[in-house]
Amino acid sequence: MPSYHSLYDAILNQSGVKAGDIGPQKQKPRPTGGRDKLWLIFAGGVVGAVLTLAPVLLPKYQEYLPSASAFGLAWVFNWYYGLLFFLGALVALLIERRKPKLAKEFTLPVASGVVAGGSLMGVALVLWANGGSILSKLLGG
Repeated sequence: MPSYHSLYDAILNQSGVKAGDIGPQKQKPRPTGGRDKLWLIFAGGVVGAVLTLAPVLLPKYQEYLPSASAFGLAWVFNWYYGLLFFLGALVALLIERRKPKLAKEFTLPVASGVVAGGSLMGVALVLWANGGSILSKLLGG
């Protein structure tokens, strides 16, 4: 398997750009090593442990602490999913304050339906855009 630097050189050569053309400080990007990844994994574990233990250790402030699961998902998903999570939680909070009985009955089923509907719509869009090539591959064409 070719090294990272040889691939980088190949991309530069294909584009017609020489290393000195971009600027005098042109340097190849440093490939991330295992040590960087280990520190990031450790930092993520510490943040997850702190967010999980915080409600137990600080029960007085429990309602102000972020959910460890939501915090972790916000780092994994694109920014607009985090925004949608926030907007959905805000709508649920407003409904809960104005009509608590309605919120208790419908918040979870509606949220589940929105998530499932979004997923099904994503599959439908993929099939719409690529359905012909998918079918031809499946049918051996």
